[in-house]
Amino acid sequence: MSSFFESDYYKYPRQQKNKLNYNAGVIIYCNKDEIPHQVLFMPYKRHFSLTLKEDLLKALTNASDSLIIVYFQGMRWAQMDLKQDLISSEYLLAFLSGDKVIPLNFNKKEENVRITFGIIACDTSKLEIMPDFGESKVSNLNLKFENFDYHFRCRDAPRTFGYTRFFLKYSAENYYAIDEGSFNY
Repeated sequence: MSSFFESDYYKYPRQQKNKLNYNAGVIIYCNKDEIPHQVLFMPYKRHFSLTLKEDLLKALTNASDSLIIVYFQGMRWAQMDLKQDLISSEYLLAFLSGDKVIPLNFNKKEENVRITFGIIACDTSKLEIMPDFGESKVSNLNLKFENFDYHFRCRDAPRTFGYTRFFLKYSAENYYAIDEGSFNY
């Protein structure tokens, strides 16, 4: 089992009896070796028998046309290796255009985002105290990946997503170490 599951930032929320949900899927973020402020997220259950490229194409082709914006940077205070975990995840490059929803160079003429798979663990034990801002604005995005064009509607993560706690690589090892009933796809 991964050393992640032995770490304090994994154990602490569980010791506090917080309810953690694991949101597994596609993560799209700026093409930089840094912790992004926000990421775009699309729920998806991986097919580990496929290559990264094959599985991403399958995810994007079969996806609904909706993405959610997830606040990502706050996890860095508890997960000290967040940057390393994210930038060491296997990814492919793509080009995102449309409404500005995450900090990107939209004028760049080539790949401005990375696409990977990830698991975002969220604390849903205190949803009743989370602010409710009502329905968020819908933004329209276009993603060019492997000579295919995809169109998505995008909005802020709903309250039910919870507070982001930590990021995990979406590997078979991490996937099978987590109780299946804790996953959201």
